[in-house]
Amino acid sequence: MSEKGFAEGACLPPLHEVVRRASSTSPAEAAMNLSDDLRRALRQVASSVAIVAAHGTSNPIGMTATALSVVSLTPPALLVCVNRTCQLHTAILERRAFRISYLSQAQSEVASVFGGGRAQEERFAVGSWDLDAAHGPALRGSLASFGCSLSSQLDHGTHTIFVGTVEDVRFGSERPLLYRDGAYCRVV
Repeated sequence: MSEKGFAEGACLPPLHEVVRRASSTSPAEAAMNLSDDLRRALRQVASSVAIVAAHGTSNPIGMTATALSVVSLTPPALLVCVNRTCQLHTAILERRAFRISYLSQAQSEVASVFGGGRAQEERFAVGSWDLDAAHGPALRGSLASFGCSLSSQLDHGTHTIFVGTVEDVRFGSERPLLYRDGAYCRVV
């Protein structure tokens, strides 16, 4: 047993370290290497999978997301990070509202469809949706769904961080869908 009480190698995968020497690369190369390392490291972290949706001007808009978090419980608030080039970004700004539906294990097809490659109009044909839900379409059978009114935003890099005040909560009792290292995972 190690000093922390874990049997050696039983619980933890091997740790891979990447050490960059400032003198061996230019600042631009160092920043690019750091971005690549961050992306590779974050792929190892299992994340909940959600659909972020909003009412567009003529049809619902949505995307698969893992860059979400709780901001506070009082007042209840969540955040989502959306690339400024996405249609969803415009819809959230125009409607000042969005909905986050965390997916259950049975909804991996929904996650794949909303991950890209299909027109917005086609995405909501997969899964069972309450398209008239306040704040944005709600996925029926999801692990949890939160209707949010946009309360603040912050542009950073290529994305906008949208903070929404939670005004509607729906939840079930399914097992969560997770995403790790480029694949959907199930909790056993």
